[in-house]
Amino acid sequence: MSIEEEQTVTPEDVETTQAPEQEPDLENGSGESAENQETNGTPEDGEVKKEEAAQAKRQSAIDRRFAQLTWEKNEAIRKAQALEQQYGKPEELKEPSMQDFDSIADWQNALSTYLTQKAEQDTAKRFEQQRQEQFQIAQAAKLETAEAEFAKTHPDYQNRIGGLVHYAGGELPQHLSDAVFELGDDAPAVLYELSKDPTDVMDLINLSPMAQLIRIGEVRASIKNNPKPTPKAPQIPQPVSLAQSKSNAKKDIHKMSDSDFLRERGLY
Repeated sequence: MSIEEEQTVTPEDVETTQAPEQEPDLENGSGESAENQETNGTPEDGEVKKEEAAQAKRQSAIDRRFAQLTWEKNEAIRKAQALEQQYGKPEELKEPSMQDFDSIADWQNALSTYLTQKAEQDTAKRFEQQRQEQFQIAQAAKLETAEAEFAKTHPDYQNRIGGLVHYAGGELPQHLSDAVFELGDDAPAVLYELSKDPTDVMDLINLSPMAQLIRIGEVRASIKNNPKPTPKAPQIPQPVSLAQSKSNAKKDIHKMSDSDFLRERGLY
């Protein structure tokens, strides 16, 4: 093959293979990236995002506190069980009586020991009571947040729960309240399902405490295994535009042409 027969690259080929990069049009603002255009939202969008971020932060704080208190509760139970297994159940302190001692000095020593142990026991009880109260407050806050979120897609939630509480005599029994708190984020869905029918509510109330807890567990498992689709929020109809209202307005028959007059009455 001769040199003349070799394939050559023309200027047109260069232009088609290497297109020049387009310079951004700074005057018309076309140089703004699509990413920036997408991220520039309305002020309302910004407020919504701020509120969502604040809500997420509050929920995170509640979850962390709830997890901490749950761990403390389980740790206290574990330690109590370990001590009980090692030393047996702690005996109830009994104040020493003077008649049980040979001398006043022995009685005074025993009384001093008793008062010291009694003070330590009372302090431990107060600490445990405060910890339980904090745990219940954290549980209530977590449940309140979960209920508010659930009610967004289930507007009749409060009415249903009100009926459940009414049939229960004004408030749920303590063991049911404890069980509801233990459900965490699943509590609203379980309560909603339990209260869907007054007959089911009465059946639940009439069960024994153990059977009630079993029933709650069954409902929770059913919801977990067969989740229902979240109902969509009702769509608000689009407002009629001014142009549409004008086009739908009744025309003056005196200003119509003959063909329009007949068409208006379906005769044309």
